[in-house]
Amino acid sequence: MRDDRKQGISYGYVGVPKGGLNINGVDFPAGPRPAGKSGWFKQLLMAGCEEISQAEYEASLGRLAAHGINLSPHVVIGLHYGHIRGEREALQRISRFPISSLVLVGLLPLYDTPMEGLSPPSPEEMAQFFLESRALFPRTPILLGCERPGGEHKQQTDLFALLAGINGVAYPAEGTVRAARSLGLDPIFSPWCCSLLFGLPELKSSGVKA
Repeated sequence: MRDDRKQGISYGYVGVPKGGLNINGVDFPAGPRPAGKSGWFKQLLMAGCEEISQAEYEASLGRLAAHGINLSPHVVIGLHYGHIRGEREALQRISRFPISSLVLVGLLPLYDTPMEGLSPPSPEEMAQFFLESRALFPRTPILLGCERPGGEHKQQTDLFALLAGINGVAYPAEGTVRAARSLGLDPIFSPWCCSLLFGLPELKSSGVKA
């Protein structure tokens, strides 16, 4: 029995088990976090984690795309200790596949982690990445996900997202909705996770390709 509920999976790497890969009938988006340059990515792996090459991550996207899975890759801006290193390469790799949406998030240094106290990319750096993403994916829904710095940084970042043509903002900062309306936009609200918003009728009927 089917209903209208949607499910999402956040995965790292999809290999090919013995006997092949069978995902027939699956209807949910899958959201990998593609790596950029393997050298710096290896530096970020925790002790005991297995390193997976860029080619293997790319093959994961290919396997899922071949089975018609809705793909919503996430790119973490500033993943290399607050610096933008392999994110642009990740965008190029993602652009080779028919993704349903692209989700951009910003590094959010957390308490009691190795990255505690780091400075994330500035709102201006985030804005530049938004513009580059929009140019590379002109007809794909792009969403600003919930992971990003808060406070004044978030207010500026959210405004830059609107100006760059980002299609959705998760948990918008105070003033973002008002700013959207002042730009002539007609905000809609949804309880769905940002990786599922490509299914909204409003996006499907808009100028972007869902």
